[in-house]
Amino acid sequence: MTASVGLASPALADAPSIVVEVHQCSDLDTSRIRALYALELGKAADRLGDETIAVTCGSTETRLKVESSRMGWIERVLRTPLDREEAERILALAAAQLVLAAWVEAPRDPPAASTSAPPPAAPEPTFSLSARAVATVNVEIDVGIHARPLGKLVMGPALGLSGMAWRGAWGALLGVGVDRVTSARPLGNVELLVGELELSPAWRSSSDRPLSLELSVGPALAFVRLRGIDPAASVRTAAISTIALDAKARAALRYRWGAFSLRAALDGGYLVSGVEGIVSTDATVVARGAWAGITVSGGAAW
Repeated sequence: MTASVGLASPALADAPSIVVEVHQCSDLDTSRIRALYALELGKAADRLGDETIAVTCGSTETRLKVESSRMGWIERVLRTPLDREEAERILALAAAQLVLAAWVEAPRDPPAASTSAPPPAAPEPTFSLSARAVATVNVEIDVGIHARPLGKLVMGPALGLSGMAWRGAWGALLGVGVDRVTSARPLGNVELLVGELELSPAWRSSSDRPLSLELSVGPALAFVRLRGIDPAASVRTAAISTIALDAKARAALRYRWGAFSLRAALDGGYLVSGVEGIVSTDATVVARGAWAGITVSGGAAW
C-alpha cells in the first residue's frame, strides 16, 4: 500500500512543503507524521526547502528516506517493525534527528582561520618496550647433564639448540638436542645416543620483568641408538636403533637483560619405547623409562 500527503504552512504561501509517502505500511497517519516532524524541526525547516519523507515498512525493519530540494537526500534503517503504538511519533522523531544531525547541527563551513599563534603540539605518547611488545623470540644454545636409563641411570652430556616464540604469557618451544651416555661393562662399554626433535606449548609468569618462571610440557620425537664401544679383545660389537616418543617436561628460570637471556632448567621425561640390548654373560641393557637432568641455556632475545 502506498499513500502520500503534502502540506505547506497556511501562514506563508511560499513556505517549504513537506510530503510524506508510505509504502507497504498500514494504519499510518501521514498527516500526523508531517505535523510532528515539522514541530521537531521548527524554524530549521526553512533552510531545507521542499522535503519528501518516504517510509517503507518491512517485516523486521523500516526504511526511512528524507529528500531535500536544497541538501540532497539521506536514509536510515530502523531495526524494528512499526507494529506498536505511537508509530507516527517514532517515525517523525527519527526523521527529525536524522535531518538535524546531518544537515542542521553539523558544521558546513570551515572555521575562520585564527590570527593567533597555534598552540604547541602535544607531545607524542611514549610507551615502554614491555607495553609495546606483542611477540618476543628467544634463540638459545642448550648445554646440560642428563641421567638416562641404560640398565641403570647413567649421566652424560647433553647439547641442543632451542627457540621459543612468545605472545604475552603463552608461547611455543621448538628444539633439537642430543644426549650421550655410556656405561662400562666387563666386555666393553655400552653407548646410548638420543637425538630429539621437540615441539611443546609453554607458559611464563611474566612478559615484562627481567626474571620469570617458565613451564613447558610436550612430546618429542626421539631417535635412539644403542651400541657397544671399546670392546675387549675377541669381543664383537653391534648397534641397534629405533624411533621412539619421549614425553618431556621442563621448569626453568629465565633472566633477560637487553637482547640477551640466560635460562636454568630442570628437565625430565619418560622415553616411552626404547631399545634393548644383550651383552653376552651380562644382563640385558634396557634404554627406556624415566630420565632427568639440568640444562643451562644462553642466547639472544628480541
